[in-house]
Amino acid sequence: MRKSFLLSSTSTIVSFLLLLLPCADAQERAVDAEGHQWWQHAVFYEIYPRSFADNNNDGIGDLNGITSKLDYLKQLGVDAIWITPCFPSPQVDFGYDVSDYENIDPIYGTLQDFDRLTKEANRRGIRIIMDFVMNHTSDQHTWFVDSKSSRTSAHRNWYIWHDGTRSGQPPNNWLSTFGGSAWKFDPRTGQYYYHYFYPEQPDLNWQPRGGECHVRCDSLVVQAGCGWLPSRCRGHAVRRSRSS
Repeated sequence: MRKSFLLSSTSTIVSFLLLLLPCADAQERAVDAEGHQWWQHAVFYEIYPRSFADNNNDGIGDLNGITSKLDYLKQLGVDAIWITPCFPSPQVDFGYDVSDYENIDPIYGTLQDFDRLTKEANRRGIRIIMDFVMNHTSDQHTWFVDSKSSRTSAHRNWYIWHDGTRSGQPPNNWLSTFGGSAWKFDPRTGQYYYHYFYPEQPDLNWQPRGGECHVRCDSLVVQAGCGWLPSRCRGHAVRRSRSS
């Protein structure tokens, strides 16, 4: 089997890229006297919301908890906060299994809470960077629910599907980073889908193989990211797998 039919492989590495999308405003593209953009000399502080600060005393950190610590972060000399995923999620992988790219998981608060965080951070000269997972979605995302509904569904090729071997085994011997096969069989459609992480995190198909659905997948994921810019955040830290 050709290695090229998949974006991810056993040699997959996760690249961390600060992506200031084109839909950011002109101010964010400004450079200093030496030609550097703001993020090239900025001090970033990564925050995992679940454990950072619990404002409502329910045992889980939240967005209002982050807001309550902004003065402390400013005193540390922080220029930007990198917030790990706080989108709606079944929490199989603590938020890295995203089921909706355009909202906030209720365990962390609301979009209004996020807007307040952004407003208060801006008053202190602190930018907000969202951790945006583009390698995969949750298996509960509406895209994947449709993808596995039939081989001819509108979202079928948004994910990586492949036939098994003649002996009824997975397409190859690739392993998930969390152990076991990187392939899960779907009895409804009779094919396997690829997951570099948990089975509940099916990989999106970023292969440039042509086809309208691949282009559509690209545009809608980026569109979801742009929906947060520039009013709600100043950029995304993009997590995406690629072949080495």
